[in-house]
This record gives sequence, structure tokens and C-alpha cells, in this order.
Amino acid sequence: MLFFLMAIHMFGDRARGAHRAKLYRPLLVALAGGALLLYGCATMRPGAGVSAGSSVLRATLDNGLRVILVKTSLAPVVAQQLTFFAGANQSPPGFPGMAHAQEHMMFRGSREMSGDQLSAITAQLGGDQNAFTASTTTTYYHTVPADDLDLTLRMDAIRLAGVDNDQAAWEKERGAIEQEVARDNSSPSYVLQEKARERIFAGTPYSNTGLGTKSSFDQTTADMLRSFHESWYAPNNALLVLVGDLDPETVLAKVKQLYGPIPRKPVPPREEIALQPVVSDTFSSTTDQPYGFIAYIFRAPGYRAPDYPAAQILSRVMDSPRGAITGLAYEGKALNAGFSMQTFPDTGYATAWAAFPRGGDEKALAEELKGAVKQAMAGIPADLVEAERRRVVLENALQGNSISGLADSWTDAVAVKGLDSPDREAAMLQKVDPSAVSAAAARLLDFDHAITLVLVPAPSGQALKGGQAFGAPESFASTPDRPVELPAWADAALAKLPHPTPLFSPSVFDLSNGLRLIVQPLSSTDAVSLYGSVHTSENLQAPAGQEGVEDMMNTLFAWGPKGMSRADFEAAWDSIGADYSAGTSFSLNVLPEYFARGVELLSNDLLNPALPPDAFASQQPIQSRQAAGNVQSPVFQFRIAIQKGLVPAGDPSLRRPTPESISSLTVDSVRAYHEAVMRLDQTTIVVMGKIEPQTARAVIEKYFGAWKKSGPKPVLDYQPVAASAPSEVFINDAVREQNEVVLSETLPLTYTDPVHHALRLGSEFLGGDSFASPLYRELRVKRGLVYSVGSSAGFGRTRSQFSLSFGAYPDKVKEARQIALQLVKAMADAPLSEQDLHLAKGQSLRQIELSNQTASDIAQSWIGYNEEGLSLNRMFEVARAYEGLTAAEIQAAFRKYVEPDRLSTFVLGQPYGR
Repeated sequence: MLFFLMAIHMFGDRARGAHRAKLYRPLLVALAGGALLLYGCATMRPGAGVSAGSSVLRATLDNGLRVILVKTSLAPVVAQQLTFFAGANQSPPGFPGMAHAQEHMMFRGSREMSGDQLSAITAQLGGDQNAFTASTTTTYYHTVPADDLDLTLRMDAIRLAGVDNDQAAWEKERGAIEQEVARDNSSPSYVLQEKARERIFAGTPYSNTGLGTKSSFDQTTADMLRSFHESWYAPNNALLVLVGDLDPETVLAKVKQLYGPIPRKPVPPREEIALQPVVSDTFSSTTDQPYGFIAYIFRAPGYRAPDYPAAQILSRVMDSPRGAITGLAYEGKALNAGFSMQTFPDTGYATAWAAFPRGGDEKALAEELKGAVKQAMAGIPADLVEAERRRVVLENALQGNSISGLADSWTDAVAVKGLDSPDREAAMLQKVDPSAVSAAAARLLDFDHAITLVLVPAPSGQALKGGQAFGAPESFASTPDRPVELPAWADAALAKLPHPTPLFSPSVFDLSNGLRLIVQPLSSTDAVSLYGSVHTSENLQAPAGQEGVEDMMNTLFAWGPKGMSRADFEAAWDSIGADYSAGTSFSLNVLPEYFARGVELLSNDLLNPALPPDAFASQQPIQSRQAAGNVQSPVFQFRIAIQKGLVPAGDPSLRRPTPESISSLTVDSVRAYHEAVMRLDQTTIVVMGKIEPQTARAVIEKYFGAWKKSGPKPVLDYQPVAASAPSEVFINDAVREQNEVVLSETLPLTYTDPVHHALRLGSEFLGGDSFASPLYRELRVKRGLVYSVGSSAGFGRTRSQFSLSFGAYPDKVKEARQIALQLVKAMADAPLSEQDLHLAKGQSLRQIELSNQTASDIAQSWIGYNEEGLSLNRMFEVARAYEGLTAAEIQAAFRKYVEPDRLSTFVLGQPYGR
């Protein structure tokens, strides 16, 4: 629902763009982009702001609805985004979550389509439908097989025309949305940044995230929601973006038919934004994570400001691996560090940040970070400005690598940034010169008007273990409302199951040294992307007592190859405007003319890394402190507890870096590990984009062909384990308002056993990514006990497991668990109805079709299949298996292999009525 991107520096609208490689940090949850929860007349012209092989059709209907249709050739998929120009800023005073609440209620039903019908339809469409509320917009999105576009167009047209906003439905949804509030308020970093936002945007609607509060939702009524919808949800206040495998003229005719009759409405005036000077202040808190951070937040220009382009390039330059800020991590003074800018239409903010492990000196790091910012802004190198202008070209070329990503770009450009296409911003950024960047730095980076955030890791509670704390089983007579009569138009469209078939025919080359190269040309992009992996397992390959050696090796790849300094290495990447990552998993995004040079740099780093002693000396202490912090973190304890509950003591999968193991490492042991595990005969490379297979092969052979290893391949499979015994583990975490719960058990079969298809399909039906799943409908829709809930069945070559997970208030955990177990048991007690079996197959088969919508997903799937010795068409083999499954086979599989009484329970949070 309300969609907040996760980033250390973000507490607002979504961010965009490719990113430079950051210093590798294991278990850091990507602090550089993933640690904190933040929140008329048609004209046709080719290639307008999109990638190769694309065309754009624009139209404005008589009722004011703006429509953009982008045809692209990547996959037979269409991404649809209906955006209303009403977000958190348009919520009435005193009710900061009104737009968010209305977003939720759009899924509860309307005059022509009930909530049950909407859930059932979206489930069969593959579950890739949702919505997010930002500051000035609310977007409802679908990504579906192209043949299903008529369904999503109809659904959004119906919801635009009107929704029920029924009081009884709101009472149920209120419980779920308050669970969402509790989830985010369980993140100390989110709460901390709420305070910063209140101060930096004081007196304006931007001062709140739009998430809402429990008290505001308790006072919200259905009549208020109905008024909000009537005021803002109008065709003349909306933008419809459609991207993918479509015929623009045909689809536009359908849009006119479905949306044209909806009348336009008068839209209320928007509040004027009057920004006040920022009053410097400091906000501090503690966290249950094993690391904290220091952050300086500066107000920045909005998209409409004339100095926005210079500020954006400034942000990129300040975040350069060659800069003083990121240098704090390379020097061992911080776990990671960086700079970013988050922008809204009227304003924005820039953040300089540095992360530190538990036990680190946050005061000293705060001064180091401030000094680094001042050093960086004192001299803006012209070559760094030029490098970032090159990367703007690359990012624009890469848009054709993802259908949903391209739809995001169009929605952001037009609905949020007020531009006519995604490439308009690229053109603006490419015109920025160094003098403008220097002027932006002097104007924006003023510590006298900055907000300082300090998040410090705190000691955790103790793990409490027990056996039967939930007491005797309870009875819940209610069952999910599974049978749903669909509207005739939906029933007819969904009656026939999809039949996924391979879309690509990649060229596969086996080099003489054992490397497997997979090449797939794409006409949808003007760039080339390389994805690679060396199949390793530290737990099975690292010498005893050297846990953490692979993480250290991956970190040290950032210092480049022998014969180059780190600065020269990064300058070489800047000269071709490429993005890369190096390690046992590696990648490269580059324009075609620079592909050979990019591969040369990357291969030289992987094959002949410098692994310099001084870099090792700077990183060893900080990684040791990070490992020490992990031991005390409730989040880390929770993850380890789940693993310990499923495997026997001493199992190699339980090996983890410790302060002692990291302190025992030497640079020679890291080099020895590199020599042992970096084998070409364990390496898979996928190249996709604007390139011919033989060209890619010639380049890969030239720069990777000399990399050879002797001796037998390592065995990288864990030994099978016995069935796990039931247990219960509670990890105390006093900072959380919402508990995180996982129920899990091992399964005595692997993916080589055909019956695993029945278990996986059944699990997808039970609680996969679908609004219509029994778990979701019973626990959230009907009872409001949870916000998120799901089930999964994972199968490996030697080990497999079945799991349920949900988030709930502590006093709701017991009831939610009992109902979840009842629903698992129901899968074995009776076969699925014919309707439910059709639903299960429909949603899973469409998910397989949707798996081809991004180049990176395709590449990573091929790498995984190759490492497991499976066919590159594995997903389509799975589709054939799903098509033949019967309800009796699914029931039999659950009855034989899934034992509810054997599920272990793991809870992270506060006491829950044990």
C-alpha cells in the first residue's frame, strides 16, 4: 500500500537513477540505499524520451484525462500507472493520513466491482498490483501480461468513477492501516527522520510524511474519505501512463471508451508553499540495528527551481567514490558514507551521512563527516562533473531494461517533475557546468541551517525460549470467503489460463577455461549490461576460524587491480561513464562503445585485485566492530534464531563472522581465499543489451580467457538435514510497536522431486503476493490482525523449507498465529475448489510471464539456473508442471509434507501474551 522507498537519506517520494558501486558492506542492509523506512489531441512521434525500439502516443481526453502510451519491445508485458495529482499534501489539516487512507479504500470496492472481486481479479493477474502515496501524487499501478491489459484498464476506470468508502469497510481497513503505522513506527530511524522533516519543512504540507497516525485514523470517517475522493479523484486531475507491448492507437481507443464517459470535476486549489528558514537542531535516538548513523540534512531546491539541475549534479559529485565523504569508508572511519538529494515539486533536501558499527565514536565521526563535506564543497573537480553528465546519458539509455521501470520514469517525469518526458531532465542535467555546481554547493551546504540526526545502536533484550507458550489450540469458526462471482467481463477474460512460453533465445558459449557466457541482444535499450557470478560458499570453503574472509575480499575489490591506485581505478570508470560492482557477484552497465574498456577494467579487478595491506588494515577493525554489533542486535539475533531452529547444532550454514574470526584474518589469508575460490569454471556471465553475441564473446574471451584454475571443482551443497523439531523463540525488542513473526519448518524433499511443484503452487495460493490469498483475506481483510502476511515454500538441491510470516501488534500475535495454522491445516484437509485451483494456476502462470519484464531479473534467473545445473528455460518447465496439477495432488502434498504441529515459531518484538 503506502510505498516508501528504503534509503538512509530518504523520508519522502521515490528516488530514481542508477548508482555507482558503493563499498561492499555485508549485513549492512545497503545503507547507501536500503536501511531506513522513509516514505485532447493525440500526437505520435518515435523515440520521444524513451529507449531504442520505442514510440510514444500522447492524448488528452475531452474530460481532461492525460494519457501517455509508450510502445517498447522488451517483453509481452504492459505496465499501467494511474496517477492522481493528490497526495499527502492534499490531506486536510489534522488528518495527515487522509490520502493514504483513501488509497487503501480504493481496494475495498466500488459500485460496479466489490473488494472481493477486485482481489480475485488481481490475484489471477499475478499479484503485481498495488499503490503508493507520495507528497503530491497517489499512483495505482499494475504490471500484467499484455493480453490482460483490458482488465486493468476497466478496473481503474471503475475506481476512478467512484468507490464505496463504506463505514463498515473502513472500520476493517483501519486496523490494517494502523498496523502499517505501527510497522514504520517500529523503526527508530523512521521516527527520527519524521522529526527532521517536521523541522526542515515547518509550516508546509511537506512537514509530514503522509503516513498518518493512529489518532488521526481513529477520528477519520467514511464520509470524510468520500469527500476526499469526490474532491480530488477526477479525470482532469489524473495521468494514465501505459508502457510495454501494446498497439498505441488500439489501446487509446479502449481508454477513450472506458474513461471518456467519466465526467470532469472542479478540483480544489492547492495550498501555497511558503518555506521558512531552517532552524538548526539535532535529533538523537537509539536503534535495534547493529549499526547507527550520523546525518546532516540541508534543504535543497525542488524540481521547479531553476537551480535544481546544478543541485542534482552536485549530489552526484559529492557521492563520488573519489570524494571526501565516501573516503571516510575507504579510510576505515565509517562503515559506509555518502551523499544524496531527495526532491519534491516545491522543495527538497540533501543528506550527507556516515554509518558506524555498535561501539563506534559517533561524536568523532560527526566531526569527520562535517569536515569531509566542507572539503568536498571547497573544490568541485570539473572531471567529476563531466563524469556524472556521462552517467546521465547511460541512465537514460538503460531505461529500456525494465518495463515497469520505464513506466516509473514517465510517471515521475510528468506527474511529479512537471516535465514532458524522462529525457527532458537528462537534457537539463547534461547542460550543467562546474561553476554552477560550485555555486550550488556554496548556497545549499550551510551547517548553520542544517538538521543533524544521530542514531546510536543500543543493547538488546534477551532471547526467551519456551515450548508451548501459546497454550491450547483455539477455535475460529470463520473461514475465508473464497468463492467469488466475477463480473462477466472479468470472468470471460480469465476463463482461459495463460500458457507462458520462452521469449528469448540466448546464445550460450562455453569458453575453454570453463566459463559459461550467455548473451541476449535487446532492441529495447541503447546500453549494454553485464551480470556475473562466481559460485562460492564461504561457509563450505573458508578455513576454520576465517569466517568473514569472503566479505573482506569483496570489500577490498573496491581498491582496484594491481598496478592502479584506487583513485586511478575510479577515474578510469568515470572516463567512460560506467556503473559497476565487483566481487563474487559483479556487474557492469555501460554504453556500447565503452563495453570492451569496461570489461577490461572489471576483469582486471576480479582476476588481479591489489588487495592492498593498507586497505586491509583500514577495513579489518571496522568489520570486526560490525560483527560485534551484530551479536547484540535483536534483528540479527532473530535471523540467526530462525536458522538455528531449522538445522542441527554445528551445521556449516550457521557459520558467521565474529570479532575473533575477523581479527584473525591477514591480507595473505584473503589473497589465499581469492586464489582458491575465484574460478572460471564456477563463473557465469550474462550480457544483455545493444550488442551482438559474437562481439560479446570476443570481448569476454579477450579479457577473461586467461583466467584458469586446475583441480576438481568444489562441492558447494549443504548436506541434507533431518526434519526440524518444533520450538519457540522470542527475541525481545522494546523499540518495536509491531512484532515480526515467522513460522517455519524443513521439508524432506528437494526440487528434483516433482511433488515440490504442488507444494509451491499451493503455497502461492495460500499466501503468495495476492490480495485474494486465504491468509491475506482472513488475517487482514476480515479481521485487521496484521498488515503484511505471506507464505513461501523454498526448494534447493539438498534442503527445503516451508514458512509463514506476518507483522502484528503484540496482542494480536497469538490469534493471528492460530488462524494461520488453521489455514495451513485446511490445505491438507480438503482439496481446493475448481475455482480456487484455477485462481492458483492463473496467478502463478502469469507471474512466470511477468518474470521477463526486466533485464536484470532475467539475467539473475539464468545465472541461478546455470549454477544449479538447470535449463535456462526452467521457469517454463515449471509452467508446464503447474498446468497439469490437480487439486487432489496439492492436497496430498500438503498432507504428506507440511506438518502444522512441526512449525517452529520465531517472534521479534515485545511480549505477546505467552
